[in-house]
Amino acid sequence: MICHTYYITYIDLDDSSLIQTDKMDNSNIDQLKTLYNALQQKVQQHSQVAAMEQERKLEIMQLLHDFNDVKDAAQIVLGALANLECKTIKEMHLIYNLPLNE
Repeated sequence: MICHTYYITYIDLDDSSLIQTDKMDNSNIDQLKTLYNALQQKVQQHSQVAAMEQERKLEIMQLLHDFNDVKDAAQIVLGALANLECKTIKEMHLIYNLPLNE
């Protein structure tokens, strides 16, 4: 088995002087790699969840848009029917049991 030794140097950025040198062996590097991979997976999972949430928001917005289009069309038909029957929109709402405040 080949054993490599790595050194990490901590440098004070203000005066660029050497502060501390620690010895790091393969087991520490393996632990860091494992931690890094686990964190990468969590980031990827959160990114996927965020993308799904964004997609759902866009779907809801489209459904609301479609609903408003249908509602507008119904109001146009109701208005035309009110004209034909010489009634007000409010009277038509009461006749067809439609809400007055929407």
